[in-house]
Amino acid sequence: MKRTIKEISLSMSKRGMTVDRNDLTNEIERLSEKVSELQEQIVLDVAAASDTPESKINLNSSKLMTWFIYDFLNFPVLSVTEAKRLPSLELSVLEKFRGESKSIDSYIDWRSSSRTLSLLKNLDKELGDFSCAHSTFNPNGTKSGRFISEKPNLLNINSDYTRFFCASFDGESLFLNVDIVQAEYALACQMCGETVREDFHSAVAEYLQITRASAKVVNLGIMYGMTAYGLAKHLSCSKDEARLFISQWHKMNPILSKYMEQVRKAAVINGYVKTIVGRTIYADMRDSEGRAFNLTTQASMADVIKAIMVDVDEYCRECMIPRAHIVLNTYDGLVIEVPASIKNSMHVLAILDLFKKPKSFPQLSFAVKYSLDKRWVKP
Repeated sequence: MKRTIKEISLSMSKRGMTVDRNDLTNEIERLSEKVSELQEQIVLDVAAASDTPESKINLNSSKLMTWFIYDFLNFPVLSVTEAKRLPSLELSVLEKFRGESKSIDSYIDWRSSSRTLSLLKNLDKELGDFSCAHSTFNPNGTKSGRFISEKPNLLNINSDYTRFFCASFDGESLFLNVDIVQAEYALACQMCGETVREDFHSAVAEYLQITRASAKVVNLGIMYGMTAYGLAKHLSCSKDEARLFISQWHKMNPILSKYMEQVRKAAVINGYVKTIVGRTIYADMRDSEGRAFNLTTQASMADVIKAIMVDVDEYCRECMIPRAHIVLNTYDGLVIEVPASIKNSMHVLAILDLFKKPKSFPQLSFAVKYSLDKRWVKP
């Protein structure tokens, strides 16, 4: 008998995910020391440059750091803030200056390490005296229908730190992490009849004569409703170049482009979008014009993944696979705890097939990638 998404969610919360507290504690200590050293060095650099006492230096001051990076170090302004039109301090922009100055390298590392340290400290605090993260899951916590994970938020863990989560300490279980490749793009193409390219980002990079990393920004930006201004900001290029990228992208993907426009126009007229299962999601004009297509594909993928969840749960129960259960919905896939004994069995292939050809959506097919490890390793 199939279980409901609510029942599976409660089971996920009850079973939880084991955390290696020793590894987590060691990493927090290492990062704390690193952040302190970086902060000390940057404070010295800024204090010397501004002729200000070290005790008066606040590295969180946008005004001070903008002066230091763009006036004192004299780096070119590649992007500005939308509100006040000030030079951007976003890490994605500052990364372009890496290697040009020890001060800028230290500042970038301090910002990113501080952010990670805060996340890990929150995880450690929310675990309390326990070594198992019993997150609370809400399968309908967002407008799109994506899962929400709270206390702790397991969906906000950087891929570099998922290794702290263990299938079990006795060595008898593994994590099977399955992801659908280019999930929302592949789904959108199949919903409108566009050809699904094996590596969409590389194909666009070749077509537009840009790097794959830039092509990924273009693809996601256009599909998520980003304007030429927004795209220019993320690519550090002119708005004219961004407009050209957008125009060429639509020429490269004519069927998908037409479908995107139809979805957006319908959303403006009706005030809602519909998912692949006919679920209605009401959206205001801002969503309709800028995010209608993204909301449609994101919500539709949420519907597909939930259907796969039910099928995977049913398969594990019907086959009576010992200790097998879903532990996390990762938006584009699932993390499933399985016994180590099935590593080379047909069960793994059978579970992968439930992603490749979802039983509830015979018209769909997906490419998948997966990992099978004692730790949570993203594929």
